[in-house]
Amino acid sequence: IEEVMEIYDKILEEDPVNVTAHKRKVAVHRGKGTPEGLKEATVALNQYLDMYPTDADGWREMADMYLEQQHVEHARKALEEVVMLTPVNYMAHLKLADALYTLEDYTTARKYYAQSLELNPERNPRASIGLILTTTATDAPKGKAGKGDSTNTALYRVARDTLLTQYDSLPRGAPGATIAPLVKSWLRA
Repeated sequence: IEEVMEIYDKILEEDPVNVTAHKRKVAVHRGKGTPEGLKEATVALNQYLDMYPTDADGWREMADMYLEQQHVEHARKALEEVVMLTPVNYMAHLKLADALYTLEDYTTARKYYAQSLELNPERNPRASIGLILTTTATDAPKGKAGKGDSTNTALYRVARDTLLTQYDSLPRGAPGATIAPLVKSWLRA
């Protein structure tokens, strides 16, 4: 590994903006499979992103590395960059919403779950469930799960109805079909 890193360092000495060499250094560090390697990969990717801040894949990789290290706040910032660079990518909104939910910022997470669901309403049950959980969490202090302010109530109903439709359309024997009755009773409660 050291020999490979020396080669990439030499390439970067001659051409400091060589994108491929920067990305391969990150990959080599990450490929070590150790916590130290992951930290080195994070440092290398940060240096790369300082030079190329519009690389959405780089930011996505950075978020994944931060999540592996359980640095959710840093991952949130990287995912915000991904959303800015790829605003129609429903998965970027979904991952950001998950990070915000983990950080207990339910109101902001609700917005990103709703956007993710709007971008992909057919095959996005995770956004529906996230929207149900965030609307319930923001109403919980009032004791009105899914029945609070009008926006919360509307979002809760959209998510619930979307999820019910998805479970209703599952063919027999499909993954999830066995728990469909349980989920439906939970959502209708």
